[in-house]
Amino acid sequence: MHLGNPARMLVRVITAAYVYGAILGGLALAWNALLGKGVPNWAWWQFLVAPLAIGLVAITLEGIGRLLQRVFATEGGRSPGWKRWLGRVTLFVVLAALVIGPAVYSISHS
Repeated sequence: MHLGNPARMLVRVITAAYVYGAILGGLALAWNALLGKGVPNWAWWQFLVAPLAIGLVAITLEGIGRLLQRVFATEGGRSPGWKRWLGRVTLFVVLAALVIGPAVYSISHS
């Protein structure tokens, strides 16, 4: 499989992340509109950069999830008990950090 030159591949990755972030950001804006929150009060350049940031964060989180799945997969229940237990603890810690982290940040910066 020929990947092409690195610059072209970097442009493709950034474009894919931007499009993915734009889709996720659009869904978030639609959700806020349904809740009556409206559009965030941002500068114009923040609206241009936000899809790239959202896309890169989403791709990173999906990569972490796939890594955890590959490392701690149960293989139909044939994995050792310690591996399943460690996988559950790791998943709990990652999800707790994602859920509790923004709340703690918000509380500490208000």
